[in-house]
Amino acid sequence: MFFRRPEYAKTSQVMMDYAKNYLDAYEAALASPDFTTTYNNETVHYTDLFDLDSLVRYWLICEYTNNWDSMKNSTYLYKDLEGRAKMGPDWDYDWAFGNINMYSITGPFVWNDWHTKLTGIPDYEGNFAELSNAPYQDKQWNRFLVKDPYFVTKAYEYWQKYYPTVIQGITKNGGLIDELKAKYQKAAEANDALWETFTYDPNRPDRYYQGYRDYWGFAFDANGNQIRTSGQTYDDAMISLRKFIEKRVDWMNGQFTDVKTLYASLGNEVSEDLTVSAAKEGGQLTATADVTGSDIQYVTFLVNGKKATTADNGAWIPVSNGKATVTINADLLEISEDAHNTVEILGADSSKNYLTGKINFTNFTRSSLQVEGPEQEPLSGSVSIKSDSEDETAKQTSYPRNILRVSIKNGNNTGTLSYQ
Repeated sequence: MFFRRPEYAKTSQVMMDYAKNYLDAYEAALASPDFTTTYNNETVHYTDLFDLDSLVRYWLICEYTNNWDSMKNSTYLYKDLEGRAKMGPDWDYDWAFGNINMYSITGPFVWNDWHTKLTGIPDYEGNFAELSNAPYQDKQWNRFLVKDPYFVTKAYEYWQKYYPTVIQGITKNGGLIDELKAKYQKAAEANDALWETFTYDPNRPDRYYQGYRDYWGFAFDANGNQIRTSGQTYDDAMISLRKFIEKRVDWMNGQFTDVKTLYASLGNEVSEDLTVSAAKEGGQLTATADVTGSDIQYVTFLVNGKKATTADNGAWIPVSNGKATVTINADLLEISEDAHNTVEILGADSSKNYLTGKINFTNFTRSSLQVEGPEQEPLSGSVSIKSDSEDETAKQTSYPRNILRVSIKNGNNTGTLSYQ
């Protein structure tokens, strides 16, 4: 861990301790069966520490690009003092999209498997970043996140929302790739002329720089065939990039057919010893676990990452006659009536210890069960935004490096402000 900014954090033990304790708590929550831990004397879920949308978005970018450095090298995050941490900015994609790289390793050329799952790649194919006995890939956060049905559900929703528009729009005719290819064509041709083959330094006759053709790897030709080739010039590399993305997106879309399929595709299993369902009964939303495993004496219900509790038993719901039941309060549900709510169940023994592998889950929408959601008071007040630009005409436009200041008057918002 290192600080990019603020600069003084690098020498401030208080800031270093704050960041270390915060990240330690996040990692402890990820490694816990119920994804919770104790932080500042309170029980917190990992989504209390990191913004869930940010985690989902970052994971999808990692997978879409199959970036070999994803979530283990070259990874930034940021945090406002009073808000949740967020992933980003995204950077370092020279080992993405199966790109031929400076070590000529072929491991990054994977379009039909999850980057998150990959381990044990031979050293000559994947280099240090994927060795099964190294901490890089085995311990990266995404490997823990995809074990959470709630996270996987949100990833499924994100894909369904952006696949028809943003994702398909990248490779369509006249889409983003075509736009960017045309934009950088002349600069790329000049780059090819300089770097296609090795180049001598005129000021240092003993020194030369390797060019594209000194490196080898895999690529796609115009017909979509995988070929072994030396480093490519711009036009050929753009053909391979488009084919790689098209094949990867098509494969990924096949994994996103439903939440359970996605969860299994990521290497997870659910137990046959307990199942869960949700139903509206007598005006209340109830979750019921059907238990067949004799070692399961208690069940914990997680609704969108939060524990459903009862006055008598807290979060440990006893199994009676093969069933455990809890009422789901509306404040645990998603605000949107068409959003997927996740009910996960964990089996525990008579000592209230979670049993390995005793997990299952279900999803439902409020509209499908016709249940009310959390009460939401309409936001009120006014918001104004101004730039610190000295140019009066720019105050409503703003430019890079300008500071934007937000003023809220007579507002009732108590949450975290965000912007796009």
